[in-house]
Amino acid sequence: MSESANACKGRLEQFLQRELAGWNGLPEGCVLEDLPRWLKLRSGEGLAHFGSDIVEYRFRVAEPAASPNLFGCISATGRSV
Repeated sequence: MSESANACKGRLEQFLQRELAGWNGLPEGCVLEDLPRWLKLRSGEGLAHFGSDIVEYRFRVAEPAASPNLFGCISATGRSV
């Protein structure tokens, strides 16, 4: 596994364990295509608009069995939503 994939997986595990102090999203180099290697994702994607600049986010949702404590989503832009 590449260094960027290791960093991505580590940051994702931190999020899933709700260790959010200092968590500021997924690192550079973390790509959407890597996520199914570690999570079972539901099919399809969602779109949301956030902030005063109306930024569009694409997001995917993990199956509950992947993490019983997962109540959020990981956006394709690498930000928690």
